[in-house]
Amino acid sequence: MKKFYRILLILVGLSVLIYLIANKISNDEGLVKGKYHSSVILKLFSIKTSNDFIIDIPEEKTSCVLDSVKLDTISPFAYGKFVNKEVKGTVLLNWRFLTPCSSSDNDIFNFVAPFIVNSGGSGNFYYLGFFTLNYKEQTITHKKSVYLGDRVVIKGIKLFEDTYFKVKLLKHGSKQSYAEEPKSEEILDIKI
Repeated sequence: MKKFYRILLILVGLSVLIYLIANKISNDEGLVKGKYHSSVILKLFSIKTSNDFIIDIPEEKTSCVLDSVKLDTISPFAYGKFVNKEVKGTVLLNWRFLTPCSSSDNDIFNFVAPFIVNSGGSGNFYYLGFFTLNYKEQTITHKKSVYLGDRVVIKGIKLFEDTYFKVKLLKHGSKQSYAEEPKSEEILDIKI
């Protein structure tokens, strides 16, 4: 009788082990089949998709997946990290200034948003990115970037025509140290 219980215990143990292994494999395959959802696209656009929000980094000729959301600041950011050979950096997209373009329709939403690239040095390089959200495909495509400056403070972005924007920002004056807050107000006319 003891032998029977030992064999039964071994069979139950093997069954549990096989179940756990099979469940682990199916969960791993589930990631490939679309159970992953971009937290950034879900937060910004309320779209549950396995596609990521990817920013093309102009100076580095590489890209960065925005994979996290930071809400604990005055300006909410989506951000990600990138590595390009020896260069490691961070990209932050400020969605407070996300501005729609008038050329959008039911399936396509065109917008601009400022983003910051920091490649580990002292500079924070600001760009205005032009993006297209395709609702059917649930993808965001980064179309173009325009350089705004190093360590600037964006005060506002306004759409004047379909792809014509005015960006109000503060820059460092010619005799001002970058250690200080920028004080020189400037309005940039940008055509995307």
